[in-house]
Amino acid sequence: MTYEEHIDHLINTTKASIDAYTYFVEYGWSLRVCAKNLCCSHTQVKNLLDQLQFIDDDMYQSYRSELKRRNKKKGGWSH
Repeated sequence: MTYEEHIDHLINTTKASIDAYTYFVEYGWSLRVCAKNLCCSHTQVKNLLDQLQFIDDDMYQSYRSELKRRNKKKGGWSH
């Protein structure tokens, strides 16, 4: 992988993480609906959201708060 390809990969991954954040936190979509719109699996969406900790800590904390709120609402657990 060339340097330019690596930079493009980082930019695309960052954009996908921010899109996943927008869909999950701001629009309130489920991981599966986010995945459908991002054309990937719901596990990949979760991984994109977890990568927010390296991009923007405020967004990551907001995502974690939303995840905790949703899990409490349905009686599940979060890590």
